[in-house]
Amino acid sequence: MAPADENPAQSKKTTAILDAAKRHFADHGFEATRLSEVAKDAGVAVGTIYLRYEGKAELLAGVLERAQLSFADAMDDQTIWDTPFPQRFHALIGSIFQAAGAEIDLAALMALSSYEVNAGSHDRSAVLMQIEAHIRDGVTRKELRKDVDLKIVARMAHGMVEGAMREMMAEPSRDPHVIIAHIADASTRWLCED
Repeated sequence: MAPADENPAQSKKTTAILDAAKRHFADHGFEATRLSEVAKDAGVAVGTIYLRYEGKAELLAGVLERAQLSFADAMDDQTIWDTPFPQRFHALIGSIFQAAGAEIDLAALMALSSYEVNAGSHDRSAVLMQIEAHIRDGVTRKELRKDVDLKIVARMAHGMVEGAMREMMAEPSRDPHVIIAHIADASTRWLCED
């Protein structure tokens, strides 16, 4: 994402760039997206994009990071934090799916996430860190098994949710509540104390 020390005018340009890039990546894919077209739609010069991002892969990483932040924000709801495990799994996964429903370009962007990985971008996403924080809280509250490796469990939980989202996008007629219940129940059996 763009630097945190941007002034309001710079921040407005960055938002315009990310909005335009999201549309182009979702509509045309990674290879066919041209930075000159993104710049034109954002109302900036191509050089302005290069001041913020080294290239197209880093720009995609910025678009995906912004989408990840919306998921992390949804998971940070105080009512979720106040919910005991195992009910919290249902609330957490439900919040992720609800945030996904608001992101109409999510399916196309998720398909492009391999470009971000290949570009060597951030190893720890906002979503992953938020999942880790919730699991750490469950362990601290002695509501989860204490022998869990937070990083491994968070990555596995993240993978389960992402896989379920991809499955739901491939078959939109499936009831998301059923998918959420299956993931939450599996997580509960796996992580919660007997």
